[in-house]
Amino acid sequence: MMQDAPLAALAVCLFGQDISVDAALLERLRKRAGGLRLFAICLVGAEPPPEAAFDRVVRLPLGREHLSYAEAIGLQLCLNEGGRLVGTLRGLTAKDLDEASRHLGQLGPGLADVVVVPDNDPQSARLFVSSRAAFLGSSWAALGGDLAPHRQRIAAALLGLTARKGVVAQGGSYVPLERIDAAQLAPLADSIRQKLGLFIGERRPPTLKPVRRVAVVTPYYKEPDAELRRMLDSVAAQTRPCHHFVVSDGFPNDLARAPGVTHIELGTAHGDNGNTPRYVGALVALAQGYDAVAFLDADNWFEPRHIERLMERQHETGAGAVFSLRNIYLPDGTKVLKEENMDALRLHADTSCMFITRGCEFALHLWGQMPMEWGPVCDRVVFIELTGHRVAWTKNRTMNFKSHYAGAYMAAGRPVPPDTHQIPDGLLTDFETMPTPFRDRAVSRTGRSIKLLGV
Repeated sequence: MMQDAPLAALAVCLFGQDISVDAALLERLRKRAGGLRLFAICLVGAEPPPEAAFDRVVRLPLGREHLSYAEAIGLQLCLNEGGRLVGTLRGLTAKDLDEASRHLGQLGPGLADVVVVPDNDPQSARLFVSSRAAFLGSSWAALGGDLAPHRQRIAAALLGLTARKGVVAQGGSYVPLERIDAAQLAPLADSIRQKLGLFIGERRPPTLKPVRRVAVVTPYYKEPDAELRRMLDSVAAQTRPCHHFVVSDGFPNDLARAPGVTHIELGTAHGDNGNTPRYVGALVALAQGYDAVAFLDADNWFEPRHIERLMERQHETGAGAVFSLRNIYLPDGTKVLKEENMDALRLHADTSCMFITRGCEFALHLWGQMPMEWGPVCDRVVFIELTGHRVAWTKNRTMNFKSHYAGAYMAAGRPVPPDTHQIPDGLLTDFETMPTPFRDRAVSRTGRSIKLLGV
């Protein structure tokens, strides 16, 4: 059946010294599944894989204990690079190959959108998913920890809310995932609100702990060395300790391998305004136990007290997300003195102004979930989803933003160059009118309909 699905992909997780990859088995799998793409997601301590046997090899600074995060990243990378049917494996044996072929084969137009493969350890249940329910791929990491024993029930509820179908693999047959009313999940409401962004039952503000450990995530592409140095130096100069995760989107630069920086190479550019590398960096930070993630684009830079101000505000308010204000500069260094209307009304926060805690963990997954074409409005998508939760603003302009948008030139009284950045009109229209194909794609990718505020 898989021969009819040329855009199938499989994320193969390699971990520890107890896994050896047999190139002959890989070749067998490719013959069984025409058009299959294989991604090796390598964890710390993994045996070096035969790179020629894989379409992609991604090395993550995660250990075996963070396998669910690695699997979620692998699934999302596959989906973000065109896979329509994706899945994960933990070993590579003949049995695994047969299992993968069988499960991916069921994700055609008929039987199911998701196949859950149970395991004795609820943390280790595997997932095979079609693009019609792509949101569940990155959500798989969120359904760990205290939610792991309830993974199947929550998955069933989510699929019911999005009108998708799921099955559980049991002894060679497939049993439909039991449809569960969302209200039945009320005892898990706080965790589901935090990890999935869904309100179950009463809307009450969650109790959030003060943030202590902070990560900064920076995706980068082909930025000039001078901009990378400015960005890296600004994080290193913060008055509050923070760890910097810098993620290469296809074009690694040795400058990003600075001391005290965790550098991650994804190996290919994704063309989504940095969303995929943001997502990967954020999930690695979550797995490593950081309480909050701040973002900084490679062409922007922080003032020295940026993280300090955000942490202070989070401690004062108990907010799940905090936003800073920003200074805007033209590429030639001219400071734009007039604040943008959306910023002034607090209806918009740039990505590099965002500080997202575990209390709003779901928003970190949105960076990887949203469709590639949403890249130009990615910060608006995350912002509007955060506004239903407890958020706060600092009063400080501690982020410096290099703008090449027409509005910045006009605000500065400067001629608008012909090559300025623009948000496509059609994208804004889709968010305004929510036509059926657009809404269906939003639900399949993110598990929700998202309508932008103020557009």
